[in-house]
Amino acid sequence: MTEHSPLTPPEGRNRLNQIIAATLKWSVAIVYALVGGFMGGLFVYVAITIMLAIFGATHAALFVQVVVLVAAAASAVMAARGYLRLKRP
Repeated sequence: MTEHSPLTPPEGRNRLNQIIAATLKWSVAIVYALVGGFMGGLFVYVAITIMLAIFGATHAALFVQVVVLVAAAASAVMAARGYLRLKRP
C-alpha cells in the first residue's frame, strides 16, 4: 500500500500531472515554432541578401524578402500547431 500525503491526494496528483504535461507540451510547441521560424527566416534572409548583392537591391526584391520571411514564420506556427495535435499513447 502506498502512502499519500494529506495535502496531495491521488486525485490532486493526477490533476497536477495533467497541468505539468500541458505546460511542457505548450512550452515545447512554442520553442519549436520559435526555432523553426528563426532558422527558416535566417536561411531565407541570407539567401535573398546574397541574391540582392549579386543582382542589386530594388524595392520589389526587398518586398519579396519581407513576404518570404512572413511565410517562413507562418510555416513555423503551422508546424507548432501540428505538433500540438499529435496523439501520444
